[in-house]
Amino acid sequence: MPSECSFTPTTIHGLHVLSFFLSILILVVSIQDCGVLSLCLNPFFAILTIAFHITMLVVVYKNPEDAQMPSIWFTMAAYLLTLGWLGAYVSMAIVLSSRETSVALFDTHIMIPQNMRDYQKFQILLDAAECVVVGTIAVKSTVTRSQMCRVKEMNFFD
Repeated sequence: MPSECSFTPTTIHGLHVLSFFLSILILVVSIQDCGVLSLCLNPFFAILTIAFHITMLVVVYKNPEDAQMPSIWFTMAAYLLTLGWLGAYVSMAIVLSSRETSVALFDTHIMIPQNMRDYQKFQILLDAAECVVVGTIAVKSTVTRSQMCRVKEMNFFD
């Protein structure tokens, strides 16, 4: 068989670990301004991402044979989380670029803390990194599923 059969999902697992720690770091940093800068999207998606990674680790721990081919549901969840992190990044970029002291959101004015600019800049960088890492997980999971399905088809017809 060609080298298609010898791929390993270790890079995906490494990305899961990296994303897990990034989401914890984003949660801690976003607590500094109560998630106001990201319009409460950072804490929300950080908790969802942590739950996603914990669920993935539990499934892989209970069924090690499932670790070879990522579930379609995990792949779809990774794409949805990527869109969520992109939305959090865009909302933070809009809020930061406006340089306003408050943001009007559905007839509610939310005060933006002005004394935490360093945390806010760090937070937007972490959002971009998390979006890229979760997006890479989604794409690599899709490629791995595609390769595994192709290998199964080749073995079925032999």
